[in-house]
Amino acid sequence: MWLERLHAWIEQGIPCVLATVTEAAGSTPRKAGAKLAINLEGAVEGSVGGGLIEHRCLEKAQGLLTSGESCTLHFVLEATDWREAGPGDPQDACAGYVTVFLESVLPPKEIVAFGGGHISERLSRLCEVIGLPFRVYDERPEFTNRERFPQARESVCAPYEELSQHIRLSCASHCVVLTHGHPQDERVLAQLLRMPFLPYIGMVGSSRKLQGIRERLAVQGLAFGSQVYSPAGLALGGGLPGDIALSILAEIKLQMDGGKPEHLRMATQV
Repeated sequence: MWLERLHAWIEQGIPCVLATVTEAAGSTPRKAGAKLAINLEGAVEGSVGGGLIEHRCLEKAQGLLTSGESCTLHFVLEATDWREAGPGDPQDACAGYVTVFLESVLPPKEIVAFGGGHISERLSRLCEVIGLPFRVYDERPEFTNRERFPQARESVCAPYEELSQHIRLSCASHCVVLTHGHPQDERVLAQLLRMPFLPYIGMVGSSRKLQGIRERLAVQGLAFGSQVYSPAGLALGGGLPGDIALSILAEIKLQMDGGKPEHLRMATQV
């Protein structure tokens, strides 16, 4: 059933689109209320009518899966063929018409750390405190085990060069690059920059290190856009792993929730 499958996809962190027939009149293959669930990997469950109607819903869903937006499609029946209606087209109830609403069903916002060192370990604990899903990716088995990250929703051990083959990211994924070396940082960052739907890409390191990486990636045609935060974190003070983890989490929450980097306290009364 579409509902069970949709829930399973969400639990696995797979972005989905739910298409619902909101209006149907005349000779239509499906009535109002019919649903079709579509996920990022192309799997489907349910139906909104097949043929052109379903084909266009599947095409439109691909863009919505990364943008997180919603849209409405209109179809009219002419003789025996369906066509997508444009703005202002009349709805001919005698022949038939169908309206389908497509809405993104995205996984909860999350933090994904690339590198399972001290900062990531503290970051995972802070995420647990505020109820924010956390995942970790490292090519070293000892840095992705369950004992080190009991709070992680997923721990992936795989080569950094094969990132896209082993972990699924979406517009809900806030990524932090925290590997064990500059070359590894650069390899991960290069792959993340090719995913324009990511809302946040943070990387720690000195200004010299970051400038070198920026210049080398620019040669590959990869630029630091507004989603890149480097060095990552707010200037909270402190340089221990826990301090850095807190500053990164604070910055991500600020970006996630549209907050402001200012105090909440009232002005001192004179």
